[in-house]
Amino acid sequence: MNLKKPERRFEQATQAIVNIKNSKTVNEYEDNWRSFLTSANGVYSTLEQAMKGSERTEQAFKRLKAERKKDPLMQYLHQARNAEEHSIQEVTETVPGATTIGGGGPEFSKAFRASFSINNGVLGGVGGNPPEISPLDGKPVLIKQIGPQVKLKSVTNYGKKYPVPREHKGKEIEIPTPIEAAEFALSYLSEVLEKVRKIEAR
Repeated sequence: MNLKKPERRFEQATQAIVNIKNSKTVNEYEDNWRSFLTSANGVYSTLEQAMKGSERTEQAFKRLKAERKKDPLMQYLHQARNAEEHSIQEVTETVPGATTIGGGGPEFSKAFRASFSINNGVLGGVGGNPPEISPLDGKPVLIKQIGPQVKLKSVTNYGKKYPVPREHKGKEIEIPTPIEAAEFALSYLSEVLEKVRKIEAR
C-alpha cells in the first residue's frame, strides 16, 4: 500500500490545528477549522484508495470506516465536513466577547465602587471618561476580558441531525471546543494510520 497521501493529509490536519491556535481573527479561525475538517476527512478518502486492490485490505478499510461511524465525535466531524462542503450550513457559531468584574479568590476585592460601560464585551468609561473601579477593602478588583469564542454547532445532513458530540471512544466528554475536537480526532487518526501500517506489514 502507498500511504504517502493519507500521511500527507494527516500532516495537513496537524498543521491546521496549529493554524487554528494561532488565528488572529474569528474569520481566520473558522477558515482554519474548515481546513482541518477537509484534511481529516482526506485521511479516510485517500486511505480508501490506497487500500483497494485486495480483499483483505478492502475489508480492513470497511471496518475502519464502520468504527468511525460508531464514534460520535468522529462521525460528527465527518458530517460537519459534508455540511461545510455540500450545503450552506454554518458549522460553527461565534459567541460575543464578555467582561466580568469582581469574584475570584480571597485575595481579590469583594467590595468596590464602579462607574463603567461595556460595549460588545469591551470595558469602557461613562461619558467619555475612563472606567472607574475603586476597591473599598484595599484589595485589587479582578477584571476578566474574554474575546469572542468560536463554538461547534449541530449539523444536519439528509434530514438527520448530528449534535455536538459528548462521547468519544466509548467515554463521555465535555462539550469540546473546535481545538479540543480536532486534537481528539488527530489522536484517533494517528491510531488509524498505525492500524493500517500493521495490516500492511502482515
